[in-house]
Amino acid sequence: MTSEHQLQVRPRNREVIQRTADGGDRQPDVLFIEDLVRELRTSRRTIARLRRQRVFPIPELPSLDKRPRWSRVAVEQFLAGGPRRVSRPVKSAANAR
Repeated sequence: MTSEHQLQVRPRNREVIQRTADGGDRQPDVLFIEDLVRELRTSRRTIARLRRQRVFPIPELPSLDKRPRWSRVAVEQFLAGGPRRVSRPVKSAANAR
């Protein structure tokens, strides 16, 4: 079988790595929440909270199923921008109770 890419599955953490012909690793272009937790070094709960508040700074890709997914390029661009804090939405006086 002469293929440019071979898939390697690590069942322990369900990580799929593509091996290129020269033996290098190629990261997947789409990240799921488990991947995002690892890349951003934060908790799944923090990501869920920010998504619920609609202040998560990285846009999601269109959904194919119920699992949220993000572009690796968008995540890398966010990380290249340096550390930053996400501010909470400000409630207006009319909406405050």
